[in-house]
Amino acid sequence: MLFRSIGNLLIAGLAEAFGDLRTALDECGRLLGTVGRVLPATVEPVELTARTERGDRVAGQVAVQELVGRIRQVGVLPPDAPACPEAVEAIRLADQVVLAPGSLFTSVLAVLAVDGIRDAIGSTEARVVQVANLAEQRPETEGLDATDHLRAVLDHGGRVDTVLHATDGALRLDRDVATGLGVEPVEVPLARSDGGGHDAGRMAAALRILA
Repeated sequence: MLFRSIGNLLIAGLAEAFGDLRTALDECGRLLGTVGRVLPATVEPVELTARTERGDRVAGQVAVQELVGRIRQVGVLPPDAPACPEAVEAIRLADQVVLAPGSLFTSVLAVLAVDGIRDAIGSTEARVVQVANLAEQRPETEGLDATDHLRAVLDHGGRVDTVLHATDGALRLDRDVATGLGVEPVEVPLARSDGGGHDAGRMAAALRILA
């Protein structure tokens, strides 16, 4: 969490210095020597919002992340925030689109809440793969299994062609439900032997086969 906070501060400082989030992310990539390019879902300032099954509403990433009670829907304000054109083009040209493992409501669904990104994923000719999380993230996804995660993406208008599920993770996937939702379930070992999350090599190999 500390490294994530430092990274966010670095990006915020560079964005203020350059006056453009895309330029700031490119500069971060240059400083860190990363491979590939990180693009934002939108270059406009937005605020993440959430509504629970009981009807409670909160705004702000931290508030959503710490919300107690099952989240029903997330969105962004303003709701018509334009998608980053470079991100839309990258999705259009992609060989494969991966909805990566991560915080379900504050990362994966936050991106899908931007209409242009969701539409681009829905219309791409590439295969769309959702990589299931290995475990709960409390309190954000407490009580949810991999099937619930898949349903949440679909309920938010996301497209998923294949769900990649770790057989050595703690979250269960109901293959029959996934198939009934029109999603191909693929189950393989994906966890690191030390319990430190997804194994990058295993995940890359699985995604390569699905490409």
